[in-house]
Amino acid sequence: MDNLWRVPVNSSERMTHRNSLKIRAFVRDYIRGRVSGKNFSSVKGDHDFLNHLLADEVLGKPENEELVVDEIIDFFIAAAQTTSNTICHMLVKLIQNDHLRQQMLDEIQRDAIEPYLEEEKPVGGKIDLNAAFELERLTNMEFFGRMFNEVLRVDPVAGQALMIRVMKRTERLGNVTVSKGEHVLIYNYGLHHNPEEWQRPNEFLPERWDPKSPLFYTPKGKKRHPYSYLPFSAGPRVCFGKTFADYAVRTIASILVYTVDMEFVNKNWDSCTPKFNISVNFDEDVKVRVTPRS
Repeated sequence: MDNLWRVPVNSSERMTHRNSLKIRAFVRDYIRGRVSGKNFSSVKGDHDFLNHLLADEVLGKPENEELVVDEIIDFFIAAAQTTSNTICHMLVKLIQNDHLRQQMLDEIQRDAIEPYLEEEKPVGGKIDLNAAFELERLTNMEFFGRMFNEVLRVDPVAGQALMIRVMKRTERLGNVTVSKGEHVLIYNYGLHHNPEEWQRPNEFLPERWDPKSPLFYTPKGKKRHPYSYLPFSAGPRVCFGKTFADYAVRTIASILVYTVDMEFVNKNWDSCTPKFNISVNFDEDVKVRVTPRS
């Protein structure tokens, strides 16, 4: 009876179960291919996530293969949620603020497209998006980085539920005593909208991430506390999908902004804001009309 909950009881659960087995089989085969030398890392020095797992003294043992499968799947599921939500929120902000969209387009043209055309000199000027939007070029885009940070500040993917810590010692926090061993739920949304740390905290202002801007500092003109911004947590428990999400958002959002124009189907969305619950998301689907850029 203990394993009865594992049995899929309807067509939807059976389909999910079949798909889960297919995903696990695909990941398992890829891992075995890496171990046997049939496939290789595309990262310089072979320092990718899978190789780090296989080098671990526990996970690298053949009998723990299923644990590695679990870690890989967890990584992509966690990163996919962060990536899709962040891209959606960023595109909404760009549609609502045409001047920000134009700034991003100018940066893409300057830091990605023009260097690509100069280096590759494609025949007929036809742009290979995969080559033009290579990671090294995208990581140099400063304005995009500010947009990315501000999206995660205003609309953090994990507003509160994913950051729980255990107190190592008893502390007095304001009028509340939190005892050693108690669990603390970190209110991420509150950190990111704290008026003592952020000027105009409820406004979307990417320039606050520019060290030359007055908005870079607290209302009192001091540096912000390092833990005033925790979209991915911090320290040894930092989200392991952080880098993947950053690179994926840069690539996907940049290509979308460069290749298509977007507008809301419902003009009321021009002033829409997401709602905060466990995560920060919209109450209904955001419908966008997409047309190729000329």
